[in-house]
Amino acid sequence: MVSGASKPAYWLGHYIGDVVFQFIPCLVSIVCIEWIFKIVVPYAWVLFIINVFTNSAFIYALSFFFEKEDSGSLTVKMIYFIFGIIGPIVVGILQIVNDSTKKVGDILQWFGYPIPIYSLSGGYKAIANKEIIALINKVSTPYSSFDKPIALYPLLYLIIGIPFYWFIVFLFERNVFSSIASLFTRQPNNRDALL
Repeated sequence: MVSGASKPAYWLGHYIGDVVFQFIPCLVSIVCIEWIFKIVVPYAWVLFIINVFTNSAFIYALSFFFEKEDSGSLTVKMIYFIFGIIGPIVVGILQIVNDSTKKVGDILQWFGYPIPIYSLSGGYKAIANKEIIALINKVSTPYSSFDKPIALYPLLYLIIGIPFYWFIVFLFERNVFSSIASLFTRQPNNRDALL
């Protein structure tokens, strides 16, 4: 925290900077996917852009659980690897194998949606494969990009995530979670040394 800066000014300044910083690779990704690689994934750019706004708030909320930047950074990288790459692939495979694994995949995806990178990856994957999903679901009319079985829930979780994660940041700044945070940053006391 910068000395003398108000907390709202501090967070707003960081948020604007991070959104601008993340918007550049977002645009590069959209351009590469759509125009360079000629991969047509209708309206997936909406998920990318909303993720820019949700992602920063998510990282801010998560950062309160770590005393050191290195451990927080490593945890974020692991979360992004697991939920951004492995999670959507595993859920996607489960949803196409057979009816019982489809049910498991349908349930597992709900655990990933609160993580913005999962909503982005899972939503993108679903939009890209909406014809296959329609075939599996035995639907005669094609799905649109933001129909329920495709990317409606990833989109909603990304949108709702913005105020939700900011609310978490607000609660941490107000020390509402100080007892929870102290569990993660607990310092040994004399009683622990005796045990």
